[in-house]
Amino acid sequence: MMKKILIINLTRMGDQVQSIPLLTGLKKRYPRSCQTLLVNNAFSYVCGSIPDIDRYIEFDFDRLYVDIISPESDLAEAYIYLDELFGEIRRQKYDLVINLTPSRLAAVAAFLAHGKETMGITLDPEGYRLIKHPWMNYLQATCLYGDLNSFNLVDLFAKGGGINPGEGEYSLKIADKEQEWAKQLLKAEGVHSSERLIGFQLGASTAKKRWPVELFANLANLLSKKYPLRVVLFGTEGERELATSFKKLANIPCIDVMGKTDFGQLAALIKKVEVLVTNDTGTMHIAAAVDTRIVSIFLGSVTCFNTGPYQKGAWAVHPRIPCFPCDDQAKCPDFRCHQMVAPELIEILVSSILDKRSFCCTDSGWWNSIDLFRADFDEDNMIEFLPVFKRPITDKDFFNHLTREMWKFFLDKRPNLHIVTSKDDLQPIIERLKRRLFYYQIEPGNDGNRHIEDGIEWIERLKRLGAEGVTFSKRLIGEAKKSPLPIKVIKDLNEGLNRINEEISRVGMICKVLSSVVQMHQFERENMQGDDLPGLSEQSLAIYRNIYLQCQLLHAVSSRFLNPKSQTLQYGPR
Repeated sequence: MMKKILIINLTRMGDQVQSIPLLTGLKKRYPRSCQTLLVNNAFSYVCGSIPDIDRYIEFDFDRLYVDIISPESDLAEAYIYLDELFGEIRRQKYDLVINLTPSRLAAVAAFLAHGKETMGITLDPEGYRLIKHPWMNYLQATCLYGDLNSFNLVDLFAKGGGINPGEGEYSLKIADKEQEWAKQLLKAEGVHSSERLIGFQLGASTAKKRWPVELFANLANLLSKKYPLRVVLFGTEGERELATSFKKLANIPCIDVMGKTDFGQLAALIKKVEVLVTNDTGTMHIAAAVDTRIVSIFLGSVTCFNTGPYQKGAWAVHPRIPCFPCDDQAKCPDFRCHQMVAPELIEILVSSILDKRSFCCTDSGWWNSIDLFRADFDEDNMIEFLPVFKRPITDKDFFNHLTREMWKFFLDKRPNLHIVTSKDDLQPIIERLKRRLFYYQIEPGNDGNRHIEDGIEWIERLKRLGAEGVTFSKRLIGEAKKSPLPIKVIKDLNEGLNRINEEISRVGMICKVLSSVVQMHQFERENMQGDDLPGLSEQSLAIYRNIYLQCQLLHAVSSRFLNPKSQTLQYGPR
């Protein structure tokens, strides 16, 4: 029997590309499935290049804007459009609906699709947000605390749709005619086989994420002294001003295709270049999907840990400055982080790719202005970015690695146990964390060690609050079985649970490295369903038991790495 699957992805081009392993994994698991993509009409041009999409439906945001928000709005027309759109979707009777978009509108779409099974954000019958699937809970939490997340969006999409990383393939379809177009373009531009072809993505979605065009030009001039070079400029029509500035500053021939290609042609041409130097953009994700080597520069509010290129061996550069990453809404007066990334450093990375040699620079003062990371796949086929140079570990470094392993354990296995500190549970996590700590400097007196000790104390506080919540919930279950109901006792127990929740929230505000744990707890409480007291009490017990077990594991592992005499971090467990 054919399985009908609807995937809702109403965001930008890069997110469409990053969903490919989920789509290919679903098709591999359900070979006879029919997969439909509900997509923002502004980015539907991507769909023809995505493997394993059988059909797509365009959500016309432009029409909705005209009918609802613009001065010429017509709410009746908007209703008719939405009724027709979702009427057709409902008639398909989808077996599975997967919503990848963390927005209210997408939640409405998932609810109105009426699938037999839904994963991701939807609505409950009363119109409140409901998040289905534990990994989708985590994906929503990353929208609030992105700098505390070390899972790549590609892996989160796959996990949230029930597919294991590595189960699907990350590749774009490039038609023969598009490959021929790229070949003929390079021929018409007179590119010689001896020339090294390098791509530059000059633009980004915001100015704070964009490496200055003059630094791109300086990089090109440096590379041209070592190689016969041709640079291909990628970007949109709206970024053409950057190309004009680049051509004035760079002393090399370049091929400017900014705003001159369709999506398939863009992918075909990116595949032709040997390496792409890029800001955090959709172009970067295309390069990963066509297996072009990548040197990526992350500035402003974005880091490689969330949206870095999904490619083994890809380079990622962060500016080494205390305010990075900045708040997404922050207005920076001088973009100082942009100047931290020197063209000379990027030239060394590009040259290592062009010369097909290993990177072997030492961490001299030359590299002090940046943090350099390289991508690899971990033991679970999930991509991670590990530092190239050993720098003093911070509390965020330590707890991000620790919580990454904890979440993989809990969100996949969902243990329904009273304890999770057996040797079989802890030892793999301890060994993995031990291997990650090898990439950092761990020295007595490092401020990061002191903050790690503080974090462990807050974990213990959360653990006690979880245990208290378990006790109150068990009492609530008992009282809910009595007849008549002891209203006063039940009210007092609920007030006690509210107090515990307030304390848990306070811990998340004080100890930022535990914010994801606290946020996940809050989402689980929001997702409680039903109106009968016994059922709600059982759900409450499971939720408090979860945060207790999570903190029990975090505390058991982290305390094994803290030397009790010096209160400093050590490489191996005691």
